[in-house]
Amino acid sequence: SIVIIIGIILIAIQGLNLGVDFKGGRSYTVTFNKPVEATTMKSALSASFGNSGTEVKNFGSNNVMKVTTSYLTDDESDVADDKVKNALIQGVAKYSGLQYSENDGKVDDQHFTISSSSKVGATIADDIKNSAFEAGIFAIIGIFLYILFRFRKWQYSTGAIVALVHDTLFTFSAFAIARVLGLSLEIDQVFVAAVLTIIGYSINDTVIIFDRIREFLAFGTSHERTKIFNNAINS
Repeated sequence: SIVIIIGIILIAIQGLNLGVDFKGGRSYTVTFNKPVEATTMKSALSASFGNSGTEVKNFGSNNVMKVTTSYLTDDESDVADDKVKNALIQGVAKYSGLQYSENDGKVDDQHFTISSSSKVGATIADDIKNSAFEAGIFAIIGIFLYILFRFRKWQYSTGAIVALVHDTLFTFSAFAIARVLGLSLEIDQVFVAAVLTIIGYSINDTVIIFDRIREFLAFGTSHERTKIFNNAINS
């Protein structure tokens, strides 16, 4: 409860570190003379972009990288465009030890270039967010009714939903606390998939324990509910 409360307060104050999928941003095609590793390049660019959401992917070949960042995404001015591009150039130069060249034909062992740039919209649009929220509400109602039908007691349904909400909020809180500690983790499509995985494991684990509790209660060997529940969980 303490961790979740702290996390909710931090989210209310600083928000979540939304990635490019949720915010959109600017995209650049960076060309090198030699192969580059996307993961290490992304880590190096995070500091240049103020720990904003950043994606680095191979683009066609392993020496061409597509860099997309949400850094200054709310600022549409030309000044912001130049600032983001300069931050990219400085970050890539520091990471690779190469110098920036505006001439595509001068890409060699000493130079890299930015072949193209564009502005990108959020992959996860507002209507998709709203649909996902509605689907989540209907899913919770469905889970409540399913467990009520299966176990014939509303207390089981309520316990399952509370456990589900607890596990999800704990994850969000952990991300918010990590951001305060300097570990900037992005909320993107991968995070959404991870939360759905947590929800799946959470409800599955809960139903298995409930099933064992019901089984132990049917034995009637003991009337101590606390002992029965503990034995069921341990089992």
